[in-house]
This record gives sequence, C-alpha cells and structure tokens, in this order.
Amino acid sequence: MMPRPGVESHRQVFLDVRAHEGRTGADCRRRRFFIASRFDFPLELQPASYTSLVFDSRTIEAVLPLVRERPDAGACDYAIVGKDETGRQAIQLSTAWLRPIESTGRFLAYAVVRPPDPRSSPGE
Repeated sequence: MMPRPGVESHRQVFLDVRAHEGRTGADCRRRRFFIASRFDFPLELQPASYTSLVFDSRTIEAVLPLVRERPDAGACDYAIVGKDETGRQAIQLSTAWLRPIESTGRFLAYAVVRPPDPRSSPGE
C-alpha cells in the first residue's frame, strides 16, 4: 500500500501554483482548482482570503461544464492530479488545454489555458 501524502504535499501544490503565477506575471486574485485525484486537505489550496474554489473532478462529467466555462477576469484555473494517476480520464480529455506547472511535490499541477474566445475582440 502506498503511503498517503501528508498535509505538506497538499500545501506544496498551492506554493507551486503561486510560484508559477509569479514567474508568468499572471494576475490571479481568485483560483479554481479541479482536483482529479484524492486530495485530503483542500483547505491547503486557500490563501488567507479564502478566494479559491476547489472542485472534486474525479468524475469529469460533473465538472465539465465548469471546466469549459471561462473564469471571470482576475481568476485562474488549475488542474491537479497525483503523479501516480496521470492516466485519469479527466486529465486525458483536456490535455490540449493543460500547461504543466513546475511541481515539486507528490501532485502535478497544470494551468488550464483555453483557446481564444472567437466571440470577443481584442481590447474587450
């Protein structure tokens, strides 16, 4: 039996995401995390202001409408999966939208990057 990751592994996901945002200059006042693996400590994905939304995405049908929906301005989406579970359907269905984030813990983090919205024009 594989040991379960401790709270430090869960908090490391948030730290990796914040480091990514700093490197890329992303303005993420709010975050949506789509978790495709068992994740026992979802509060570790919260900043002090509790502005993150965390979705259990192990059954992709339940969250697919949210994944397809663009977040509001100032919000960023992330997909999280355990390193030993990268074959999950939730990750495979949306690989064209996922950009790996440098992950240092037991979970892999991906930024969700959607294609440009054809209905919007530049500058909107």
